[in-house]
Amino acid sequence: MRLEQITWVQAEAYFKKNDMVMISVGSVENHGQHLAMGTDNIVPARLTDLIEENLQGKMELLIAPHIPYGVADYHRGFPGTMSLGTDLLKKVMNKLCEDLFAYGVRKFIFLNGHAGNTSVLTEVAVDLDTKGALAAIVDWWDCVGDINEKWPNGGHASGVETAAVMGINPNWVHMESCQPLIRHKLAENMPYVGMNKIEYKGVKFLVPRNYRKMVPNGWSGNDHPHTATAEWGKEMLAAVASHVADFIMAFHKVEIE
Repeated sequence: MRLEQITWVQAEAYFKKNDMVMISVGSVENHGQHLAMGTDNIVPARLTDLIEENLQGKMELLIAPHIPYGVADYHRGFPGTMSLGTDLLKKVMNKLCEDLFAYGVRKFIFLNGHAGNTSVLTEVAVDLDTKGALAAIVDWWDCVGDINEKWPNGGHASGVETAAVMGINPNWVHMESCQPLIRHKLAENMPYVGMNKIEYKGVKFLVPRNYRKMVPNGWSGNDHPHTATAEWGKEMLAAVASHVADFIMAFHKVEIE
């Protein structure tokens, strides 16, 4: 059930019987030279459809409209990136959750498409907990390796995300433009080895910078985009949606202390 597609009367009837809502949050940002900038919106949108299909006939779930912008300030070195930033995203999420809480919602599912949003969503979840509500954050890319060990927990615009978008619409993937992974060095003995991390004498340290200064082609990860296939993407998204739907049904039964 989509909130934007029902009347206030139908919404009122839902809230009288149910206390759970799902909200997805994404981002518009660099995803390398081969992936659409809306990847973090494209994937949650497809997962939402699949989750809804999985729940059909099993339980009612109200799905609030998707929030397409998130925390992507560190991608601003790449043209087209648009970011709300941490403070504004938190204000938006707190305000929306405040309204839903007033209608009786006590369990929130945050379906997240972008790692940069996770810390903000965590703060919002803690705020809800102090009010007597619960929020579960689903970082979809972080689930894949637990669901199937042959799938890596992907990097940024690497194999996992590339496969996911291929499985949704291959026209939004441009492998002919994909460039080799290039990681700059902070110093000769301090190479970047991941998102915001440098390695010095075998030990990793966080040194956050604008992403383009670390990986100029805009993607990073051990799972190369060239490993991606549409078949992998479809199988992976179906498995994630099935598992998340199952979790939602179990989460619905949790008693809030």
